[in-house]
Amino acid sequence: MANWNELVKKVEDKGTLVNFFCEGHKTVDTLPISKPILIDRKFDSVLDFGCGIGRNFPYFKAISKKLYAYDLPAVLERCVELQGKEYLKGVEVVPDITDFDKKVDIVFALFCFQHFCDAAELKVALENLARISDNLYVIGRPYMDDINRTNVFEVLKSSPFKYTIESSDSGLEKKEGEGTYEILLSQKKSSEITTDNDVIFKSYADAVVDIKNWCKEITFPITHVCGLPRSGCFIAGVIGHHLNIPIVPIENVIKGNADYFRLETSRPINASSEKPSILVVDDTSWSGHTIRETRELLKNHSHLNIKYGALYCSQTQSNLLDTNYQIFSSFFHTFEWNFARDVISKHCLFDMDGVLCEDCEDDSVESKYLKFIREVKPLYLPKYKVKKIVTARMEKYREETEEWLSRHGVEYEELCMMPSETHQERERIGFGRWKALKYIEDKSAKLFIESDILQAVEINQITGRPVLCVDDMRLLV
Repeated sequence: MANWNELVKKVEDKGTLVNFFCEGHKTVDTLPISKPILIDRKFDSVLDFGCGIGRNFPYFKAISKKLYAYDLPAVLERCVELQGKEYLKGVEVVPDITDFDKKVDIVFALFCFQHFCDAAELKVALENLARISDNLYVIGRPYMDDINRTNVFEVLKSSPFKYTIESSDSGLEKKEGEGTYEILLSQKKSSEITTDNDVIFKSYADAVVDIKNWCKEITFPITHVCGLPRSGCFIAGVIGHHLNIPIVPIENVIKGNADYFRLETSRPINASSEKPSILVVDDTSWSGHTIRETRELLKNHSHLNIKYGALYCSQTQSNLLDTNYQIFSSFFHTFEWNFARDVISKHCLFDMDGVLCEDCEDDSVESKYLKFIREVKPLYLPKYKVKKIVTARMEKYREETEEWLSRHGVEYEELCMMPSETHQERERIGFGRWKALKYIEDKSAKLFIESDILQAVEINQITGRPVLCVDDMRLLV
């Protein structure tokens, strides 16, 4: 590893030292000092590994009851010297990570691993951290300060933290060059570390009301609106109709114009002849990845006076957008328009009939029911591997059910079917009661998605946990 003990002694100015810690090879501007975007919760204990001069202490103090901090001895000395002892109040400094024998909820390594000059040394550090916590949050550029520019995330992949819980981008172990990426890793396949906040759900109806209120709050002029495909197109459509302004396809904005198509017989709209002021919108901005990509695509189109907005966003992104309507406090948020295609489906229990496929009106005739099971049309097919499918179908129909799920590309960790042989036995157990027991058994599940409103209410009342009823697109909490 680079001799940071010596390097840090040579820098006098505090601001320069912050830059020094963040720049690495000094081939790019100072990397941004940012709060984690993939996680939103408080912890009992946190370790700030590679804390530098403590620039993130205020944030970590705010989210933890106990904060530990580790860095090289000379770096910690400069931290005390530059920040003062009062600044370190509430922080327990760890002088030697190999002797640290406490267990913490999570380790944060922000712009730290990239400065290792030897992959073997990084692996040793990761082994030490694995003793301290099951969970690791990393922010930084892809490559290390070694001659081979070894990919940090490739080393992480072979560490004890082998499970990726969340990531700001896909294929991080193949990334090259500059860029700042974030990843949350765990030694456990299923981690509850991401959030301790409630699930947030918005229906189409909720969103329309929110959009109309948002339009009242936007303080700058808008002559055109453009939605980022696909969810942003819904948002832009409502804004365009509500303000009666042109809706411009993103393809045209990328080409540098604000052209839009209207039939001659279309109703008149508020078409401005002045310089366009285009609001580019998405439904959400949590990590900010989509908005960042879009800004890069449109960076040379200043003549269009482009502003960026999201109906819902994280606290971090609220400071980077020109406008937003509501800040979400929880990573576990989903919507009527994408709940089955949302990454949080990995943390959900799904009902089958009425959710994954159409519901069966009559299962009393065996031959007709078997035909239904084999040929039923799909409804909300998840695009991520779901935690569990919990269905009131009887266990004897497992083979046909598994075949249908496989044919429609539905992946799941477990398929739970009612352990009953007859309709009478199944009725005696109770559909909602049995599903509630399965929900109670799975402590890490964040949401149960149910089709029937009466069963949804029963599951919610028994468990006291959130249930999304797709019958009326309502979240019961």
